[in-house]
Amino acid sequence: MRERKLTTKSETCFKPRARKADTRYMSASHRHAPGQEKALAGRLLARQVKGSGCGYEVGDVRIEGIARIDCKSTIHSSYSIGTKVVEKLQLAAMQTGEVPIFQIDFLDAGGDPLHQLAVMPLWALEQLIAGQAP
Repeated sequence: MRERKLTTKSETCFKPRARKADTRYMSASHRHAPGQEKALAGRLLARQVKGSGCGYEVGDVRIEGIARIDCKSTIHSSYSIGTKVVEKLQLAAMQTGEVPIFQIDFLDAGGDPLHQLAVMPLWALEQLIAGQAP
């Protein structure tokens, strides 16, 4: 019969913090993402979603009652948004009366934005043009 080592509470409750990711091995898009979300939240006077939408709250930046924004970036010449991603953001936004928006940054090789676009549903654009709140 094996003997079990008794552990103290401090050994089981207080785990060392995980190391920060080594950015040397990350793509330009991955390095750009945290700054992109923070800058957009500051520019729009919005709230940055904790965990960038990996928890129960979908999206990266949120203006409560107005818009829910998912930030994307790429160094490639195109970016594909699939229906699953669109439906997930749209469902979360519609439940709270918000407009689902994708903000896409096209980056140069150094990770700096060349083009910044916002992609939103046509119905929201039509309401914006008509001067109505979504």
